[in-house]
Amino acid sequence: MPVSTVIPDKVEALALKLATREAQSKAEARADPESVADRLKAEARDSGKSVHDYLLDFVKQSEGLTPPEGTTPTSAFWSFGLEHPEAPVNHRGEHILENRYIAEAWAQLQNEQQPGSVQTLETTKAGQHLNRMYLWEDQVRDLLTADDPRITWDFVRERWGDLSETYAKESIGQVVVFAETGHTLSILHNRESPALQANHSVGLDNIHFAFEAPQWWPEAARDELGTNAVRAVAQFDNPSREGYIDPAVYEASAPEVREAMLAKAMEHATPQQEAPVPEQDAPQQEAAAQEVPAAEGPVPSAPAAEAPAAEVPAPEAPAAEVPAAEGPVAEAETPEPEVPATETPEVSAPAAEVPAAEPPEANTPPPPLWQAGFNPKPSRAAHGSSGPSAVNPEGPTVGAELASRAAGNGMDGPA
Repeated sequence: MPVSTVIPDKVEALALKLATREAQSKAEARADPESVADRLKAEARDSGKSVHDYLLDFVKQSEGLTPPEGTTPTSAFWSFGLEHPEAPVNHRGEHILENRYIAEAWAQLQNEQQPGSVQTLETTKAGQHLNRMYLWEDQVRDLLTADDPRITWDFVRERWGDLSETYAKESIGQVVVFAETGHTLSILHNRESPALQANHSVGLDNIHFAFEAPQWWPEAARDELGTNAVRAVAQFDNPSREGYIDPAVYEASAPEVREAMLAKAMEHATPQQEAPVPEQDAPQQEAAAQEVPAAEGPVPSAPAAEAPAAEVPAPEAPAAEVPAAEGPVAEAETPEPEVPATETPEVSAPAAEVPAAEPPEANTPPPPLWQAGFNPKPSRAAHGSSGPSAVNPEGPTVGAELASRAAGNGMDGPA
């Protein structure tokens, strides 16, 4: 069933321009695949590696994903896309506006107001570079496969997954996900979300969805399963895999059964790692601060104090059985520690106003999503909110409603 969502007009218009520009670049790559393939082969030769090994190494490096010094941008993630009559036609003949371009448009508009405040994978140096290899284009990949049969479509997808996971590990503080859920076939669900949950600088509490839960879900399911935390952990399309919840079955169940289903799904949250404790100078010893007469002899050294380890609460995970439910089958995939590296903004806190006469600070966090035109519906469950406690009626006007749908092979990587 189609899903509807709303995005701001300015974001929608810019996303269409970005998508059209990228479609033109892909067409140029298809028209001259030899130049694209030769450029990649030359890079690999310069590194002393085969193209296969060069790509394996490239996607594990964090240098091209590290933000400019002095900035701590909000990292945006994406998956799937939206049906849109003005979007470029994909390889299946569908007009799909990938959520990539919605995320990039939002990031660009935020950076115009607060430079360095938002990034997406494809706007980082490493993401831009891998994108310009056009490995999703059959014409380019065929030329590479002729030299090395290991460079298949699946290999390319895994490399994008590797870079996406590295990007998630490098993220700091609040992150924004441009999707309605994490499909079990998606890099978002299998690679990015677990990495974000484990990231000591992010954790489950800092994952926020830009879109509401699917409109076709029953009301109680939208309210209780549509929270940020539940959508970051659970999945709703494959009953054969862990963490599955059928929204229709959930709606029809008694409250105690719902609670058990939700708890069972949340057992699969990835525990947040402890922040590394920085090296500290040896603590001053109390005895050294006191004057002791020389005649009484040397004072024995006090035992060194242990630095307390950062405390990471365990995720809520009471075990319970999930009732069997029908659904489509696809392929088989926490709070901030007390030693913070940066200060994470509250999602509900209003953005600081920057006077027009003064340049904005580069590392100022972007405004909450609902103030930028995204209005995810607040949810009532205990596992994290989908939005502010009350949607601001004075917020910006939102754009046209669009039907959401998986964008084929490009649901979370370039198509």
